[in-house]
Amino acid sequence: MNRALHITARMTRIECTPSMCRRVKTFDYSVLDMAPSSEATFILRIDDENKTAISRWVSAEKTCPYPYTRV
Repeated sequence: MNRALHITARMTRIECTPSMCRRVKTFDYSVLDMAPSSEATFILRIDDENKTAISRWVSAEKTCPYPYTRV
């Protein structure tokens, strides 16, 4: 006989204290060809209202049997 266990919870407050932060450079779309060669993580400004975060593969994580990335 299979019985399903249903667990519910309510989160009321989440706090986060960043500890390893650095400034991320912003590049305009017009210089997109230069951005990945100098930075692995950056903000791409498409126009005055639109931006997106970009991060590229740096190296494989050595502690897992499958390749998580380090960005």
